[in-house]
Amino acid sequence: MALTDITVIRQDTCDFNITFQDSSGDAIDITGYEVWFTVRTSLPKTTITDDSDAIISKSYTGGGATGIISVELDSSDTNINVKTYKYDVQYKKPDGTIKSSGAYDFIVASDVTRDT
Repeated sequence: MALTDITVIRQDTCDFNITFQDSSGDAIDITGYEVWFTVRTSLPKTTITDDSDAIISKSYTGGGATGIISVELDSSDTNINVKTYKYDVQYKKPDGTIKSSGAYDFIVASDVTRDT
């Protein structure tokens, strides 16, 4: 996975792809993978057992040979305070192996039209 910080405008709909690639940049077949995209206020200081305190939590299955998961956020997902949050992507392979991406910034920005 090649991830970067994400910036969205508060209350806007947005979508982006998460691409799974090997070290050569070739797509990884993610058929049967479970994938989670999670946004939190900050990095947790203790072990997380569920996503009940997540600001945004999306889960996906599959994706196929292209190695691409499309994340779609609607205006209710992004109707949160303007600030910088943390996100990660975690996946579980069919063999039970679980890996996480590490934390990146999820920035919710104000727009010009509305007051935040």
